[in-house]
Amino acid sequence: MMVQSTPHVRMEPGTRNVLYDLAIGKLPKKGQELFMGQMGKDVYDKIETNCFQLYIDGVSHLSCYPEISRFNHDCRPNIHYRLSNMTHTTIAARDIEPGEELSITYIELMLPREERRARLRRWGFECTCSHCSMGEEEAAASDARLRKIEELETALENFNETIVTAETGAQLVELYKEERLDIYMGQVYTRAALNFALFGEEEKAREYALAAVAAVEREFGPNAGDARAMRILAENPKKHWTWGKRRKGKPGDGQ
Repeated sequence: MMVQSTPHVRMEPGTRNVLYDLAIGKLPKKGQELFMGQMGKDVYDKIETNCFQLYIDGVSHLSCYPEISRFNHDCRPNIHYRLSNMTHTTIAARDIEPGEELSITYIELMLPREERRARLRRWGFECTCSHCSMGEEEAAASDARLRKIEELETALENFNETIVTAETGAQLVELYKEERLDIYMGQVYTRAALNFALFGEEEKAREYALAAVAAVEREFGPNAGDARAMRILAENPKKHWTWGKRRKGKPGDGQ
């Protein structure tokens, strides 16, 4: 079931509920059972709680995939998902052990523990995932790593010369790994590969570009723009437009 976001929010509730009841009635019996089996007290609440936002011809919609909505939240999930047109695809973000519960995230994860918990309360639960259940000392260390990630990403974005070196991107990758932010590895490998190329580090640029290709393809599919861009970088870092632009020495040195 899919609805446009604007009328879902703005339509007069009585009229909206009548339309929703009519729509549910047109679903196959199995579809009705799956939809109504989702968390929420009524159709409106089930859409609010369980649906995923997607855009069709630039228009925001809320689309329900009842089988996917049964995945529980984890602040360090092992499943990544993508929406392409109206198709919802789930992909393992890392190796998953036999018997391990599959999980997705309901929120942005680059947040300290207390802020994550506060945002998750709108779903009616207190997060008790392993990352939220850590002791105070471990949680403080995790929050500190997230602050360091933000600092390094800002420095890379603005090229803060007092902070950024050829290894800054690699440091960022290690922080993401330590934080178990598996669903974001494509973007961080990409950033590290570009930074190595900017500093004229050929082998490291190629190594991280290849890692980026694998991660981005897993997250967004083989036709993702970043995957194509990283294949080009890995093929010949010295020919890439970023090559050596932050490298000390004469212009064009090493090209």
